[in-house]
Amino acid sequence: MPTTDRNPLVHGSNLEQKENHRTKYRDTESRTFLREIRTEYDKWHKANMNLVGPKSEITDQDDSIITQRVELLTKYKDFLDQQHYAEKFDSRSNLHSSVLETIYKVNL
Repeated sequence: MPTTDRNPLVHGSNLEQKENHRTKYRDTESRTFLREIRTEYDKWHKANMNLVGPKSEITDQDDSIITQRVELLTKYKDFLDQQHYAEKFDSRSNLHSSVLETIYKVNL
């Protein structure tokens, strides 16, 4: 895939690559797990993107927004860290470690 077509969100891109891989993750269990993970990822992403701030100018809502972003991240990460996903997608798949993309959005 050309660089310009890549998803700029590392974790989202990682998930997309697994969903579209031609040879890996084709078994029924992998497909089921990827659908479950995609559903939760999309929920997290939408909720996180709907939050506005904090921005460069400090506001009274900043602490609340940061707290909400951290709660969303924690909920998604806890979901992803379930043992059956960890066993299916090991450290070589980078699925778990690529969740760090969320820190980028938390800091915006």
